[in-house]
Amino acid sequence: MTLTFHIIYMPGIVRYMTLFLLSLLKWSECSFRLVSNGCSPDELCHLRKLCDGSSRLDLVVLPNNRLTRHGRALSYLWSLERSDHFCFMDSDVLATGEFLHELAPELSLHSGVFSGSPIWCSDEEQILPERFQRMAGRYNKSATGVCLGSTYVAMYDNRVLRSLVQSTGIDFRRYRWEGISEEYQNRIADLGLKKDRYDTGKVLNLLLLAQGRGIIFKDVSSLHHIGGIDTGIAREGDLFEVRADSVQNAPHSLPHRMRRRVIGLLQFQRLSRERTERKALRTKSEKKHVTCRYFRQLLDALCEGRPCPSLPALGDPDIEDRIRFVTESTVKLHEEFGDRLNA
Repeated sequence: MTLTFHIIYMPGIVRYMTLFLLSLLKWSECSFRLVSNGCSPDELCHLRKLCDGSSRLDLVVLPNNRLTRHGRALSYLWSLERSDHFCFMDSDVLATGEFLHELAPELSLHSGVFSGSPIWCSDEEQILPERFQRMAGRYNKSATGVCLGSTYVAMYDNRVLRSLVQSTGIDFRRYRWEGISEEYQNRIADLGLKKDRYDTGKVLNLLLLAQGRGIIFKDVSSLHHIGGIDTGIAREGDLFEVRADSVQNAPHSLPHRMRRRVIGLLQFQRLSRERTERKALRTKSEKKHVTCRYFRQLLDALCEGRPCPSLPALGDPDIEDRIRFVTESTVKLHEEFGDRLNA
């Protein structure tokens, strides 16, 4: 089975990020479609040179090469895919050994196969708390054990996917509950997964489950996902900022009864819940920010010939061990392939 993975590149650090691509080429026989999402002329030139140097690489430029939201970009790329499988992965995924031998066999058993947990995220932090109303991208499992999938590393049976998209009109975009038709709301509710907001690809995955299709998330020891390095600082929770602050800043000297009149009891309860969720997300995002900033500094130092930065201290030995291993692997990878980044 020969698979083609789409890898979307954001502007700013394309030259650095393609170092990870070289590890994927080394440890697989896959082909890769490099996708420019708003990249600069110099970055496009770099991607073209890489593609010219390998028969397993080709380049796609999103319409007008304008920066496009991830879900819309994936939906566009899916619309062009005619093979039996639609596959994609983030640009900050590093391979340290053969990885498809563990994932590809799952395609004969499941309609969607996912992998690539961020190295800064613990197993527990990838489980969606039942009370949370936003199904964010990092959550690949519900509190009851239902697989939610992800967009980090994804492999779909495109024949099943094509039928689903064409029959429902649902694609990889983010959705609010009120933006989903009643018929599909009911199917999602039957899974016990009614939420206010769904991140990229989540609704599509839930509808696969509602059809009785199997999906699976499976981490692979030879595949390492930094998680968010190409998008900078995570800003999760910002959409709740104004509404939650309206609760926080309400004059506490007012009688509780008056505060209820100002914002309404139901709204107050909802915003309080959102504030709790936002605080939890922010804690995780701090680890993400520190980790991603470190790897951006590391890649910059390697490519510019400067001393490497010190390893970050996150207070979690498991995560720090992962960061140390990926750092050592990245340094070795640059020693082997760094000259190709400057070609």
